[in-house]
Amino acid sequence: MGEPTRDGDPGDRSRSDVTPPSPGQRRLVTREPTRYLALMDRELSSLVDSIRRHYDDGCFACGRENPIGLHLDDFALADGRVSARFTPRAHYRGAGTTLHGGVAATALDEILVWAGILLEEVMTVTGTIELRYRKPVHVHESIVVSSAVDERRGRRLILSGELSVDGETRVAASGLYLVTADVAELLSADH
Repeated sequence: MGEPTRDGDPGDRSRSDVTPPSPGQRRLVTREPTRYLALMDRELSSLVDSIRRHYDDGCFACGRENPIGLHLDDFALADGRVSARFTPRAHYRGAGTTLHGGVAATALDEILVWAGILLEEVMTVTGTIELRYRKPVHVHESIVVSSAVDERRGRRLILSGELSVDGETRVAASGLYLVTADVAELLSADH
């Protein structure tokens, strides 16, 4: 009989041996590395481009064809984390030169989705997201967003991430994300 599936049934590949954490406690999942973790920068860039093209490159957060979008780019994988960069435009400001909190939330929501794509090979939608604003971010600052998969249970992912400037976390996020499709199936439909 095969390994348990993501939903607990025999036969499917499971990348997680998640046991329920104690209340208020999180632990990182242990799983086999996905094939994406071994990608070189050029291959990763090609995969990211394929996913963007699948959605007509119009995503507000990562799409390059969206004239008012954030244009998250320079995706990278390292140490079980996904990261990307962006420099906000002046019109993303709230008060003064401070980045609007909703824009910070959007960037974090997007990088959490990319953790599902590149670390679990699945597309997800946001179930819940919690944010902690620690220090203001300004629109002239270069921003790095990063994320990881903390836990997987079937079609549910617990993800966490941060928005940083010069290595300092300014906004932290965590959330529950729901799997909608396998990346391989999604991209195979394009060919």
